[in-house]
Amino acid sequence: MGFNFAGIFTNTSDIAVIEAVKQRWPFCTIYRIETPFQGISIFRDWEMISGTFEQSFNERSKLENELPEFSSQFPNITFIHLRTDCHGGDCTYDGFACREGNILIDNRGVGPDKIIHHIEIQKLREVAEALDIYIGGLGTFEPFERGFFDNKENIIYP
Repeated sequence: MGFNFAGIFTNTSDIAVIEAVKQRWPFCTIYRIETPFQGISIFRDWEMISGTFEQSFNERSKLENELPEFSSQFPNITFIHLRTDCHGGDCTYDGFACREGNILIDNRGVGPDKIIHHIEIQKLREVAEALDIYIGGLGTFEPFERGFFDNKENIIYP
């Protein structure tokens, strides 16, 4: 069974950021993150209904494409967009970090054509470091563990 995720992380839960997210991306879930950092995650769940899959895909793409411009509204707040796709223990990671409308690091599409574990983990580490998140030797990032987003009490929106 595979696991995939694409979404935004930031180490703030400022109400102004939350309200701006609700206005700009009303189709998203805003989830309170307590570990490995304090902040929020913003993501669009995959649709399992074939007729709405394309809409889901387009909305997920909006998050990634609009994030740099969105970040320009919030001086001194860093946002990262991360994407993972895991199958049978092999995972790929893509992402970027931005602040004040500027891309700080961009690891999207970086790396060899085949999955090489240590290269993928390094890509994840480099982007996560923009939020001062340390990812240890095994490359574990708790939000990418199955079941992490199951606690309904941490849903801020909707």
